[in-house]
Amino acid sequence: MEFQHKSGTYNTSDGDNMNATFTLYNGSNVIKTCVFNNKTNGTTLNCGMSNTSLWVKGNTINCTVTATDNNSQRSTGSATKNVSNLAPEITTEQTTVNRNNSQAYTYDYNASDPDEVDGVDTLTWSDNTTLFDINTSTGEITDTPTEAEAGTYSILITVSDGTAQDTDTFTYSITDATKPRVSINTPTASTYTLTNNITLNTTVTDPNRDKCWYSTNNFTTIISYDCSEAVIYNLSDGSYTLRVGANDTYGNINNTESVTFTVDLLAPNITLINPIDNASFQANNSVPFNCRIVDASACIVRFYWDYCGNWTLNGTSNVSAGSGIASFTRTPTAEGNYTWNCWANDTYGRESWGDSNYTFTVVTTTTVTTTTSSTTTTQKKSRGSGGGSRSGGVSYQKGESCFDGLRNQNETGVDCGGPCKPCVSCSDGIQNQGEDGIDCGGPCEPCETKTTTTTSSTTTSTSTTTTTKEKVTTTTRATTTTRLKETTTTTQSTGTVPLGVTTLAVAIILLFGLFLVLLKRYR
Repeated sequence: MEFQHKSGTYNTSDGDNMNATFTLYNGSNVIKTCVFNNKTNGTTLNCGMSNTSLWVKGNTINCTVTATDNNSQRSTGSATKNVSNLAPEITTEQTTVNRNNSQAYTYDYNASDPDEVDGVDTLTWSDNTTLFDINTSTGEITDTPTEAEAGTYSILITVSDGTAQDTDTFTYSITDATKPRVSINTPTASTYTLTNNITLNTTVTDPNRDKCWYSTNNFTTIISYDCSEAVIYNLSDGSYTLRVGANDTYGNINNTESVTFTVDLLAPNITLINPIDNASFQANNSVPFNCRIVDASACIVRFYWDYCGNWTLNGTSNVSAGSGIASFTRTPTAEGNYTWNCWANDTYGRESWGDSNYTFTVVTTTTVTTTTSSTTTTQKKSRGSGGGSRSGGVSYQKGESCFDGLRNQNETGVDCGGPCKPCVSCSDGIQNQGEDGIDCGGPCEPCETKTTTTTSSTTTSTSTTTTTKEKVTTTTRATTTTRLKETTTTTQSTGTVPLGVTTLAVAIILLFGLFLVLLKRYR
């Protein structure tokens, strides 16, 4: 006879069939009686318990069996057993669990225990980790790991009925999958006008932080720093986008944080582009004036020119921060020499001019044609040189041209063979020499000109009379002079008596006088 959990068994051993009575006692109290009739030899008799309230750990169970065979032979046997505790058993085990930080992990453990089913045992769950707490009653795990918990852990789960227990061990692997958080405290998105040494201050948050770096040229050049503070030295005027990067030990990188700021310590830089210095234009033609402005801030640009000593504002334009072109198209109408430049003022009140003024000349070109029987001469003259008949009918022209290394009268920029010596300047209400448009105090009297005469003559006898017919036409804008001779063609720029003709006349008179003296002597 032997006991099994909540039952007793008895093996028969007789050649005859038998009847048996199987009685279970708890102490002196009958728990259950089982009757077996006409059982054959070797049959196992099993008397299972239906009243579980008494079959509990700590009780003593007595089992008595009386068996009678067909020949009325009887046999009696009994056994006693103390009911002991049965350990619980975990039925839902784990091996490896992988989670990223911020990724939820839940699991419900289960266990079996016959004592618990009878309402005798109460199972209690526990673990060996501080990462989470298992529900002590239900065996349920709920966890959301953090970056700081990244790592690999061996977890032990235990279920106990108070006396006996069962365990399960699994690996819990937590991975940091979050990029470092980067905050740029300084510089801010503003303009720095007092210093070009800019302080970088950041807050980088990550429990597994590794390295930090920054760049002002989109990470073409990378500079490492301590993730807290650095100084960026000697920045030139301009706009900068500062980018900051950081990583952690799990390979997560954050390089998206940036701030754009401006350094503006200097006044605008101005370059005159068009027209080039010492340019020349026809009056009443449109002329584009361009200047390049370079400044870290937006600028107001003004275009000025100086004509006859008066600087005049001729236009205003706006140029964005960085580098831009200010353009002005104007049509000069008055002849003469002009000086021009651009002025700019940035957002922070810093102002400047171009490094040097540029000049240009406005002229009107006319064509003068002189025709004789044998010679046609075409000349181009520029207006603005003055001229005309004044002072008792004396004809004046532009002064003699020379190369003396000085800028004389209408010469501009370099010595270009203009009139030799400038006359005294005055304001006499008349346009003199370089004056144009109005009387602006230019040279007073035009310089007198040495007259050069080219003479071609034909002598038909020892006494030739040369007659010169001359027509002089003088205007204040352009001069046309035409001389007609019977035997001589002369082109000259003034009304002065030709030197060649005078000399010839004197020679003839002297020869004629000598002829008379000799004739009288030999008579």
